[in-house]
Order: sequence, then C-alpha cells, then structure tokens
Amino acid sequence: MDDDQVSKNAGETPKEASEPDQELIESIKNKLPKEPIEPEVFARILAAERLAVQTNESFHYRGPLPPPDMLAGYEQVKHGFADRIIKIAENEQNHRQEMEKIYAQSSEHQLDRNTTLSFRGQLFAFVIAMTAVCGGIYLIANDKSAAGLTAIIAALVALVAVFIVGKILESQEFEEESEHPTNTEEES
Repeated sequence: MDDDQVSKNAGETPKEASEPDQELIESIKNKLPKEPIEPEVFARILAAERLAVQTNESFHYRGPLPPPDMLAGYEQVKHGFADRIIKIAENEQNHRQEMEKIYAQSSEHQLDRNTTLSFRGQLFAFVIAMTAVCGGIYLIANDKSAAGLTAIIAALVALVAVFIVGKILESQEFEEESEHPTNTEEES
C-alpha cells in the first residue's frame, strides 16, 4: 500500500459507518497531517482513537419485574432464574397487599375508637356544663345571683374555649397531613 493510497483511504468515509463511527472518522481526519503518512503511523492513530472512545450504557426500568428480554437473559444465565424473579415479585406483591389490609383494618378501628372517644367527651362536657348551669340557676333562685351568674358564664366560656381550641388543633393536624401525606401505595 503506497502513501497516496493511505492518504486517500484516510480521507474517505465508509458508507456503512454508524454515527459514533462517523464522529471517530472525523476526529481522526482532523488529526491527520496533510502530507502522506506511513501505514504503521495511521494504524497507531486509529488504534489510539478507538481506545479513546468510551461508551457508557445504562438501562432503567420501573416495576417489580424486568422487561421480557432481560428476563430471558437471566434465564439464559441459569435455567429457572426468570421463574424465581417472578415468584419474588409475586411474594412481594402479596406481602404489600396484606400490609395494606392490616393498615386499612387498623385505620377503621382507629376511626371507630376516635368517634367513640369524641362522643364520650361531648357527652361528659354536656353533663358538666348542664350541672354548672343548673347550679347557677339554683344559686340565682336562692338569692345568690352574682355567684349563680358567675357559674353559668364560667360554664359557657369553658365550653366555647374547648370548642375553639379543638377547631384550631384540628386545622393544624389537617395542615400537617397535607404537608406530609402518608402514601400507602409504593412505587411499582
């Protein structure tokens, strides 16, 4: 192969070259001297450029199972690997569903308990308030109007204060839940 042939071959672009190969060819063309070079020098430049090209490939998928072609690759590594991966995914899903059932049942139980406690608290508050109001009425009826009026007003103020504080705490809990929602469904 003579020098003119090497120079001519170095300047040609193969018709079947892929995009990364085209970039490699252009890079080599830019580094070649304009005068003819020895074939050994050309081969060293080509080898150095091929070593300098690095390709990184990554693959991402979402979900409990890899894509079918990847599963097939696992099966080629060892017979039964794909089946084991599918069984692991099925077991994980069954476990997640069981945990969600338990969570839902405990949430229902907690809701029932909260409703019962709330009703009980309202009932006791009503009894205490009515006792104070009745005591105030009794005191007013027995010519102790100042003490009776004080008892009635104190009972009503206490009820209103408890109601207002309860609403404030309820709105704070709602804001905290909206800032930090609990997500029972995991990404799949």
